[in-house]
Amino acid sequence: MARPGPRPQDPRVSYAQRGRLGAHAAHSRNDPRAMTSAARTAFLSSFERIADPDGVLPDAERLRRAGHLRRAHFLRLAMKSASARKARARRRGAPTPAPFRTGTSPEPTTRRDSGDVR
Repeated sequence: MARPGPRPQDPRVSYAQRGRLGAHAAHSRNDPRAMTSAARTAFLSSFERIADPDGVLPDAERLRRAGHLRRAHFLRLAMKSASARKARARRRGAPTPAPFRTGTSPEPTTRRDSGDVR
C-alpha cells in the first residue's frame, strides 16, 4: 500500500522538510542525546576556551566565567527572538501588547488566609 502525500525525493518537498524527516527517522533508531553528545560537548567547551584562551585560570574560575558567557549568549538569542517576534507582529498589524506591570492585578492569585490557590 502506497503512502499518501509527496515522497521525500519529490522536488515539491523543501529541504527543511527533508531534514526534519531525516532527523525523526534517525531519532527513532538512536538515542538523540548520544547522537549529539560530541557536538554538545564541543559547543559548551567553546565558552571555556573563550573565557580562558591561554588555559591559565584555575578550573573553578574558568567554569564560572564560561557559565556567565553561556548565559549571556542565550540571553542575546532570547532578545533577538523577542525582537523578531515583535517585528513580525507589527508587520501583520497585530496590536502591541500593553507592558506588564507587577502588582496591578485587581485580585490576588493566592489566598493567604485559606491556602487556596486558583
